[in-house]
Amino acid sequence: MKLLNELYTVMKTYHMYHVETISAETKLREAERQEGRVKGLSGTGGGVEPVFGLRIEERHQRRNAARKMEKMREKRKAKYSENKLKTLKARNEYLLTLEATNASVFKYYIHDLPDIIDCCDLGYHSSLSRALRTYLSAELSLEASRRAGLEVLEGAVEGLDPARDRQRLLGLYPTAFCPPLRFSFQAHMGDAVTQIASQPQLQAELTLRLTQLQTRLASLKIENEEVGHSDTRTLGRTPSAASTRTARLTERSCSAPRPIVHTQSWSWLQRLESFLITHLNVHLTITNCA
Repeated sequence: MKLLNELYTVMKTYHMYHVETISAETKLREAERQEGRVKGLSGTGGGVEPVFGLRIEERHQRRNAARKMEKMREKRKAKYSENKLKTLKARNEYLLTLEATNASVFKYYIHDLPDIIDCCDLGYHSSLSRALRTYLSAELSLEASRRAGLEVLEGAVEGLDPARDRQRLLGLYPTAFCPPLRFSFQAHMGDAVTQIASQPQLQAELTLRLTQLQTRLASLKIENEEVGHSDTRTLGRTPSAASTRTARLTERSCSAPRPIVHTQSWSWLQRLESFLITHLNVHLTITNCA
C-alpha cells in the first residue's frame, strides 16, 4: 500500500506539472502572437513608419506596448521553460516509481507470496505424507496377510480327501470301528449239528431260496457298483496310496482276531454268495444221493 500511495502521489504531481506546462505554452503562444501583431504595427529597428500621418505620441505608445509584450513573452517563456523542466522531472520520477512499483508487485507475487505460504505451511504436507504412507503400508500388509490366508485356505481346500479322513478316523478309534468277533453257533442241549441240513421236504424250498438269494445278490452287486462309481465321480479322485497305508495301519492296530478292512463295499456279498451257494449245493447233492 505504501508503494501504491507513493505511485499515486507521483502520478498526480506529474499530471499537475504537465497541465501547468500546457497552460504556460498556450500563454506563451498567445504572447508571441500579440507581440508579432504589435511589432507589425509599430515597426522595429528604426525603419520607416508603416502608417503615415500618426503622431509621435502614438508611435511612442506603440513602442512601449511592444516592449511590454516582449517582456511578457520573455516572462511567459521563462515560466514555460520552468514548468517544462518540472514536468520532465515529474515524468522521470513517475516512470522510475512506476517501474519500481511493478518490480515490487512482481516480486511479491512471484517470490514473496510462495515463501509466505511455505512459512504458513507448518509441515502440513510432510505430516500428511507420513500419515498416508503409514496408511498405505498398513493396507499393503493387510492385503498381503489376506492373500497369504487365502493361499493357505486354497491349499486346505485342494488337500481335502474324504477317503484319507475316513481312514484317519478309523485309525484314531480302532476299538469302535474294527469288525467285532464272528458270531459262533451256540448249540442247544447237546445239538452238535453246525451245518445246514437238507431233507427231501425242504429241497424245493431251499432251491427257491437259493434262486432268490442269487437274484438278490446280483441286484445288490449291480447297485453297489453304481453307488461306487457315483461316489468316485462325486469325490473326483480315487483312494490314494496314503489312504491304503492308513487302512493297513488300521488293520494292524485292531486287536485279535485281525479285522478285515475291505477295499470294495460289496466284497462281503461275494463271500456270502459263495458260502450260501457252496453249502446249498452240497446239501442238495447229499439229499439227491440219499
